[in-house]
Amino acid sequence: MSSTYTINNFKGINTKVNPLLQEEGSLLTCVNLDADPIGAKTKRGGLETFLNNPDSEQVNNIFSFQAGTVDYLYRMSGSICYYYEIGGAGTTWTPAGNGTFSGGGRLGNTVLYDTMIAGNGIGSTRHTTNGTSFTDTTLAPLARYWTNNFGRGYAANDQTLFWSSANDITNWSTGGTSDSSSIQLPGGGTANGLFATYNRVIASKSSGLMHRWDSYARETVPGELAPTSNWANTNMDDLRLYPNRRGIYAFSGDYPKLISRPIEKQFYNQANSGIPGTLFSDLAAGEFNYTYYLSEGSYTDPMTGNSLNNAVAVYDYFDNEFSNYQWPFTPTSYGDYTDENGDSWQLLGDSTGQVYRVNNSLTSDVGTAIEAYMEGFSVLEKGYQDKKVYRAWIHTNPGCQAKLQISMTNSLFETSRKWFDVGDLSRGVTYVEFPQDKNRGKYLFYRVYESSSDAPWTIYGITFEFDYVGDK
Repeated sequence: MSSTYTINNFKGINTKVNPLLQEEGSLLTCVNLDADPIGAKTKRGGLETFLNNPDSEQVNNIFSFQAGTVDYLYRMSGSICYYYEIGGAGTTWTPAGNGTFSGGGRLGNTVLYDTMIAGNGIGSTRHTTNGTSFTDTTLAPLARYWTNNFGRGYAANDQTLFWSSANDITNWSTGGTSDSSSIQLPGGGTANGLFATYNRVIASKSSGLMHRWDSYARETVPGELAPTSNWANTNMDDLRLYPNRRGIYAFSGDYPKLISRPIEKQFYNQANSGIPGTLFSDLAAGEFNYTYYLSEGSYTDPMTGNSLNNAVAVYDYFDNEFSNYQWPFTPTSYGDYTDENGDSWQLLGDSTGQVYRVNNSLTSDVGTAIEAYMEGFSVLEKGYQDKKVYRAWIHTNPGCQAKLQISMTNSLFETSRKWFDVGDLSRGVTYVEFPQDKNRGKYLFYRVYESSSDAPWTIYGITFEFDYVGDK
């Protein structure tokens, strides 16, 4: 009598664990698909351009600030900081007054009470209270890395952590009644990041060291697991997520915890086909709706042979699973804002000066088809025995435009897979029969794929009917 086996809880990518030990539903690749609903996979939404492109320079930062009752959105590109009034009548970016920061590059910033301070560590440090123009901040350090805590502004540069006078981020004087001060950051390397978490200020260095400051004493965080890029360090309910050369870490002020082992090969592998090493010091990332997005550039997974350009690692915090996105460009910056109607939007900047908005109601990336696919593996319970798989039932949304491919093999190597199409999945519940000359093997690989500007599709599960063949 034939047996049936159902996969109805698709998970994230896991290429670290031996395939024979994988949880059923774990995937080898998952590109441009979201866990929505949980256990299923749905093609992501699309992109649209946001405002104009004022200078064709790489967008290095996207951030926001509320001046009084007015919300402003900012972009740093070239050497100019531009602003946009959210909900205003304008449709273009406007250069901020005194907003040219010589030397350009990334622009760090932080907000204390009603004042935002910003600097790139090269030109002048400046602040704004009205949101549309900057004022030079007298005596403030030249620094690119900024945060706030304990009612003070903090800045890190080279070997020093600075802080402003209490309750005044524009006052960096050390004389009279002012109480601005600084401490040295011992150990090798130079400052490469600054952030606050769990009532501590954390200064990181290019050597991997991190120093923790509680407003009274400095101590060194154990290990050398600091972020390699300040611009990929995000905050999620006071939990910091950031990358270094070993992977993505979660940090709440005590000790960093590696969370990205399932996609370790995207960072480093024996074939040296992970994230290019030259990118780590300037990686960009963002957080939106409890999901972390990290621009990776390009990589090739040696286990699957899958190569991805413009790759983005996607970490779903609540489901604790990884996937990949691929937009038509590698985002150089991330941001978000809430519009005048109370709707929140994710923003991406590119290397040519355009900012894009993620819009889940769209089915293309500014007219470019979205390619979505996933690949999984199953031993159908007994990995040592041959099976004949006769048929399958695939559960999708009606009108699904994706297709299913199957490969039965006796090897786990990617080169042994001979894919064959089993038809489209448009009927909602699709019944397919396997060709007799292609339905036998120890291992079953499945691949669901589609590339179009059609409506999103969802796959909920697959049921296989098979027999064990012989003793081996």
